[in-house]
Amino acid sequence: MLIDKILACLRSLGVYADHQDVDAPLDSLIQDSFTYVSFIVELERTLDIQLPDEFIQSSSFGSLSILEKAISPLLQKETV
Repeated sequence: MLIDKILACLRSLGVYADHQDVDAPLDSLIQDSFTYVSFIVELERTLDIQLPDEFIQSSSFGSLSILEKAISPLLQKETV
């Protein structure tokens, strides 16, 4: 599942979140901009995708579940 890969990316950066946290505000999980940018880079590496520049702004996503919904179509494009 995509959300599991997203959570694993967070954990690899020392941010411990689980399925109970997917609707929590993203800025409550990721406390600083360096960790957020590292998270985006880790997502790209793990999912083998290139995220659009607007993904760099953490305000674009209210939660991990919203992020998952935004990434999902990108993964479908990669497999076509």
